[in-house]
Amino acid sequence: MEMISNKVLSKKQALELTGFKESYFDKLNALGMIPGCSKPTGKTCFFDREILEDWLLSKPKQTYKNQQTAAANYISSH
Repeated sequence: MEMISNKVLSKKQALELTGFKESYFDKLNALGMIPGCSKPTGKTCFFDREILEDWLLSKPKQTYKNQQTAAANYISSH
């Protein structure tokens, strides 16, 4: 896999960056769930790398310790 450094990504590069299968990627994109898609000619979709990376990292999984602390804080405040 080659390093992708472009700011603007083709669909092929976006697939490589996300690691998604093409069919899943197309489904998410059709539902409007993948941000940063631009169609300057009305047909071909290009993706903003930074927006795509931010979206991929937007919901980090909490560690068990963080979940326990949040639960304890919730219980003590309610």
